[in-house]
Formats: sequence, C-alpha cells, structure tokens
Amino acid sequence: MQHLQIEVSPVAVRRALSAAGRALGVNLYRTIASVGIASTVVWTSGCYTYAVKPVSDVSQNATVTADINDAGRVALGQRVGPEVMRVEGKVVERSDTSVRLLVSEVTYLNGSTQEWQGQEVGLRAQDMKSVTQRSFSRSRTALFIGVVAIGVVATILGLNFLGVTNGDPNNDKGKEPPPVSTRILKQGVF
Repeated sequence: MQHLQIEVSPVAVRRALSAAGRALGVNLYRTIASVGIASTVVWTSGCYTYAVKPVSDVSQNATVTADINDAGRVALGQRVGPEVMRVEGKVVERSDTSVRLLVSEVTYLNGSTQEWQGQEVGLRAQDMKSVTQRSFSRSRTALFIGVVAIGVVATILGLNFLGVTNGDPNNDKGKEPPPVSTRILKQGVF
C-alpha cells in the first residue's frame, strides 16, 4: 500500500488565502455598490406626483413650483429678479389669494437657475400661471423599488452566468495559472 503525502508551502497557503479574500472582497464590494446605486436611484428618482392645484388647495409645508406670468414678472422684478419664469420652494403660509414660500430655486426665461437659501417670497394668485405641488407617491415608490430589485437580481444572475462574479481569481483571460507549489512525495510500502 502506498501513501501519498502532500506538502503545501506556507507561501502557497498565503497566496490561496489572499486570492480568496480578494475574490470575497470584490464580490462584497460589487454587491454593496449595486445596492448603493439602486438605493440612490430610488431615493432621488421620481417617486413623487406633481399635481397642478389652485393656490387655495396647496398644502402647508408642501414643496411647490409656481410658474410666473407676465404680471408676476413685473411684480417680482425687484425682489426675485427680472425675467423670472418659475419659483420653487416650501409653503410657509397660504390663503385663497396668495402663498408665501421659502424659496429654494428660481428659474429665469433665459434658462438659467439660481439656488436660494430659503428666503421668503410672497406670490399672489394673479401673478402665477399655475402652481404644481410635489407629493410622495407610495404606489410609484413600491413599483420603482420592485423594478430596481428585479434589475439588480437579473444583473447579479447574468454576471454569475457569464462567470464574472464567480470568485475565481484565475478567471482573468490571457494569464497563465500560478505555479504549482505542492510536492508529492511517495513513501514506500509498509
């Protein structure tokens, strides 16, 4: 009966553990990055509805966008600037005929925008073409999360199918495999 003894060098063990750690790290990084990207898209995407409302129906503390008409441009010229097209902000007070906003952004007729730091501006109903209120939509959010989840799962399964994320450090095409670092010693028969 022959016995085979396999001797593994410490260098080979370190290389194998290092390769396994790198593969695990890369896969973990890819997974975290995918989840992070998907979460960011969900958070910043249009999970809101934008409804045109009369000034009297705008909710307190809602984010609104007011499209300004010609009369409003004249009335707001000194406070907001000439040729204002749109004002966006948070409602702090409203009545049937006006609304007061903490302005976050102003868009002008030439297409330029200006960020504001919450300065308060009053708008009269006759100075606005329309008021659009942004509202959170649970159904759109749920649908979007489902679509993103299906996309992430499909991407992961597709990458696994192609062998990209199988964790094999030797998966790089065109490289030679690492040298064999084991020696097989034959011992005599007992």
